[in-house]
Amino acid sequence: MTIDLLLLVIILIIMFLKTNNLNNYSDYKLSLFNNLMSNHYDKIFPNNANRNAAGFRFFKYIYDNLATSEELFDTYNQFYCAVSGSIVSPENPNNFSVLKVSKSNNKCIFGKYYRCCVPCNCDIMKYAQVTKTKLEIPKNSGKFFYKNLITIGDPCETLSSTNKLPNEVDQNVFKCINNKLDKGYRLDKNGRLTEEAGRLVIGVLYPIKENEKILVDESLEICTTGTKRLYSDPDNLQYGMGDIFVKIALMNNKKKYTNSDDDLCEL
Repeated sequence: MTIDLLLLVIILIIMFLKTNNLNNYSDYKLSLFNNLMSNHYDKIFPNNANRNAAGFRFFKYIYDNLATSEELFDTYNQFYCAVSGSIVSPENPNNFSVLKVSKSNNKCIFGKYYRCCVPCNCDIMKYAQVTKTKLEIPKNSGKFFYKNLITIGDPCETLSSTNKLPNEVDQNVFKCINNKLDKGYRLDKNGRLTEEAGRLVIGVLYPIKENEKILVDESLEICTTGTKRLYSDPDNLQYGMGDIFVKIALMNNKKKYTNSDDDLCEL
């Protein structure tokens, strides 16, 4: 066998092993997704409850019951959209986007966001906030990992007769108890996970490589062209579950919006 032929054989073997590993990983993710849907979904939303804008319920259930390792925490939290509450199947290869989202100081943090549809990207970048959180995974293990958690103000904190939850949400899912949303985790002022008062955790933003940040331009183009969702007044939005999320996100939000590029985070 010549050296050139030997090298070709080695390259083909490496390519085969990589492809096989990718297929195995895809099968593994799909098995976890099926487990979530078959064995846990009706516990997150019992009695066929409406999941509109209920990403917070997915996050809490996964952290409490399924995140027995960092890998499982990361994987299970890819299976829902924090904006709409919709399911995000791993069988869809186009199920994520690169976004830039505000931190508490309005500076940008970049990351990968798993979503049901691209308008949800606009709502995360405009109305949500991300906090880098030291999270114990699994619970009570003494093992800690840093995760970028997506948050909004807890709507129950400011609930009143003139500041009500949208009619489209399930009142059994969005249940306020002592000015806090039931079955939700929050981040306190020190960025620690709590069930007490704080910003409501609705999902996870995943880390990316430095050279992937340029992909945010694709997300921004969609948000600033066509229906120009980023520039739309919240009262003029007409696209379903994302609109419900925006109403909820604005209930406990002191930021002044101009419906312009100024609403985005600062580099």
